[in-house]
Amino acid sequence: MAYCSVKADCPATGQEGELIEARVTVTNLHIYNWIFLTEIWAGAELIAEADDLIPPGTSKTYYGYFTMPGYNVTVLGWVDRVSSFEPWETVFCGADSATVVYAPPAPPDGTITRKELDYQDIWQALPLYNIPVGTRTRVRIWGRNDTSINQKMGIYWFVADPEGYVVQEHYDWETFWTGPGLEQGFVGSGFDLTKVGKYTIWMELLMNPDDPQVVDRYTGDLCTVAAVVPEPEFRNFALSEYTR
Repeated sequence: MAYCSVKADCPATGQEGELIEARVTVTNLHIYNWIFLTEIWAGAELIAEADDLIPPGTSKTYYGYFTMPGYNVTVLGWVDRVSSFEPWETVFCGADSATVVYAPPAPPDGTITRKELDYQDIWQALPLYNIPVGTRTRVRIWGRNDTSINQKMGIYWFVADPEGYVVQEHYDWETFWTGPGLEQGFVGSGFDLTKVGKYTIWMELLMNPDDPQVVDRYTGDLCTVAAVVPEPEFRNFALSEYTR
């Protein structure tokens, strides 16, 4: 009659640096109480061990944790039982294994989804036209995470005036991360549109702050700026009296 059954379980895949949970369930198949010694191995590393009395027909689950390396790892659950008489020797009872397959990190992928300019306290899609010279404005750019895992996204842009001079340069990373399929917005500081003509913008959506990679890029018109038409000299003139 078998004394126990052993079941090892773990995630099917893991990325390098990910914390992996391994589980081993031991079931007493005998009609008596037995003390079982359980070890959980991740490759050549012992990550958990326990000794427990398990009543007949019941189970206990044990957990161990390891950091996923850049290769496959086999999780092994090894169980001995303690003999019922002195000198209390251990006797092999059962084992089971499962493998965590190394999953290379998903290549960064994202999309610049919205490009906006703050004009008259309203965020409006680029490009805008005939903004009065002297207007103060801000840029807001949205990026989407197109991968299947959380990503930390960043942004870079610069704005050039009609003569080609850079009037604003902005570089920023989000504080936390953005989930798969979700968007993150980036807002720059305010700057003045001081010249008449066309302003342009260059922007890049970034991922992987430790080794930044450009996942999307856009160059194009930001807005056109128009001269302010002076008010007529006699705008407030009115006829006060008429004599024939």
